[in-house]
Amino acid sequence: MSVLARHEEHARSDRHALLYPAGSRYRLEIVGPEGRLAVDGPPTPAAPPRDSPRPPPLAEPRVLDAVRWAAGRLGSEVLHVENLGGLPPESLLELDRTALRLVVSLHDFAAFCPRPHLIEEPHGTFCGYCRDLARCHRCLAATWDVPGGYQAERRQASGALLAVADRLVFPSEFLRRKINDLFVGLDSARQLVIPPAIPLSTPEEAPSGPPRRVAFVGGARRHKGGALLGDVVSRFRSEHRKPERWWVLGPGDPSILLRLRDLGVGVRGYYRAGSLPRLLSDLQIDLAVLASTSPESYSLTLSECWAARRPVIAFDVGAVGERIRAGGGTPVPPSAGAEGLACAIRHALETAPPRPEPSGLPSPIDVADSHRRLYDEVVRPPCLR
Repeated sequence: MSVLARHEEHARSDRHALLYPAGSRYRLEIVGPEGRLAVDGPPTPAAPPRDSPRPPPLAEPRVLDAVRWAAGRLGSEVLHVENLGGLPPESLLELDRTALRLVVSLHDFAAFCPRPHLIEEPHGTFCGYCRDLARCHRCLAATWDVPGGYQAERRQASGALLAVADRLVFPSEFLRRKINDLFVGLDSARQLVIPPAIPLSTPEEAPSGPPRRVAFVGGARRHKGGALLGDVVSRFRSEHRKPERWWVLGPGDPSILLRLRDLGVGVRGYYRAGSLPRLLSDLQIDLAVLASTSPESYSLTLSECWAARRPVIAFDVGAVGERIRAGGGTPVPPSAGAEGLACAIRHALETAPPRPEPSGLPSPIDVADSHRRLYDEVVRPPCLR
């Protein structure tokens, strides 16, 4: 949602283009104040299906051909890669960078691992930024037919790509630090942090007093801490003071959702990005709980909860933990598990947690302006102006 909101804001004042796969072709979508134009590129070999036993390829000629075609058609000076998930780092390294400047945005840990949430299989837990290549191979082999040395080659290619990029853009200081720890030697002068934006509307009056309705936001999948949610709710069964209604908002694993339904938790599945503030208001939810146990790079879900002025409880991990501690909310040590979340909810039920103010959240206009300045600096460095 943040990328689309930014591109829509760009289109109000200048032209830019999006390149993305569309079936057997790549589609070039040119947008600007005068309107929108879509052009299909030449046919390319089909990409492997999502359930393919092959791991994400390190090199894929069709991606390189599509970028060259689009850049040549537009006369582009800058290629902005919006994350490396699913993209072949070795092919991107072959681009002629004398004619095309390269900006890479990192939104997760896809540069480090094809499992960008760093959930280790078959255990379903955070891998702790594993660098044991034998252990990594066992994890990846649970899903793909992984050749020997694949993870080492992938990390080497990703590291080389990050090293030659003209700019690396991170959504948070947390992710910037971790990527620099995982890929040693990157040039800090080529890095910047631009937090993503959500469309902001005038916040409605937030409910006052102790919360009565609690929602687990962000879904009920394993990497979102879904396995803990049933244990949290169960701890309130025999207590006198408890929420009058529980909800889970977002997608979830079927087995987890089934248990939550059996416990009387209301389930509201997928919702459109940007619509969470309205959903929290419609369901009269007073308190939001983010139970993610793996490190997130920013969390737009947290931004939407703040935009709705709902107090938040979250595990103190990754960018979510850092943002909660800096911007308001209740951080819970990850080692405290389900009981830690339950204890924080009990405290909220007995008090009236302060309501966050959305004034510090970036807007799409702010983020679009930051990217305009970035592109200008890449094309025309200060020393050449």
